[in-house]
Amino acid sequence: MNYSRAFTFIELLVVIVLLGILSAVLAPQLSRDELNEAQQQVIQHLQLTQNQALTHHTYIGSSDSSIETNINATRKAATLWFKGYWQMQFNTGTTELPYSVYSDTPSNSLLPQYSDKADKGDYYLYDSFTRLFIARDGTDIPEYILKYRDTGVDLADTYGVTNVSVVCPSMAATNASTRSRAHILFDDIGRPYCSSGAEDSGGVGVRNSFDFMAIDTIRVTLRKNSQSAVVCIEPQTGYIHGCS
Repeated sequence: MNYSRAFTFIELLVVIVLLGILSAVLAPQLSRDELNEAQQQVIQHLQLTQNQALTHHTYIGSSDSSIETNINATRKAATLWFKGYWQMQFNTGTTELPYSVYSDTPSNSLLPQYSDKADKGDYYLYDSFTRLFIARDGTDIPEYILKYRDTGVDLADTYGVTNVSVVCPSMAATNASTRSRAHILFDDIGRPYCSSGAEDSGGVGVRNSFDFMAIDTIRVTLRKNSQSAVVCIEPQTGYIHGCS
């Protein structure tokens, strides 16, 4: 007599229970953690910024006190400290919450004056892995940069980040979370500097770029509703890592 092979009800029930347990265990691990992705991307791009600073030195500084005296007072601080360092600029006051990696270029070679934002004429970092420029969107960004820019730098649109704040511990900088732009820079040996963007309002008495060297850990906090992820840049060593 021939019998057909089939699963019994008990065997099917056991399989269903096992599949339910596996899905409950694996589902959280397989779901996308957008905040962690945003944190890892910022870490990677800060490391690229630091590496670019180590290999392509762009500082055009001057200790000439006559230059310091002749610069318009409202532009003094911006002129004396940006000076072309490779930097990551966070635009914390826009809905997209973007950032750019660039080297500021002077508007006047004889009396160098630097803006406090990424705009036309600046050098933008090209990521050879993604083959895209790390730059924000905007009418003041060159068209060829916009055509090949990494849209992942728009943290709100890409990862759902709702707030970005940067704490800038230096002798001259103030808390960048209160400003619409925040800058993290690296010199030719990888040391971090930071600015809140508040120092270019004039009359702050900044004498050289070392006033902006980090004296404690720089903290970049990314928030998504009630969750947060932090990126830390250590002073002197410039070690970049995720932290709590």
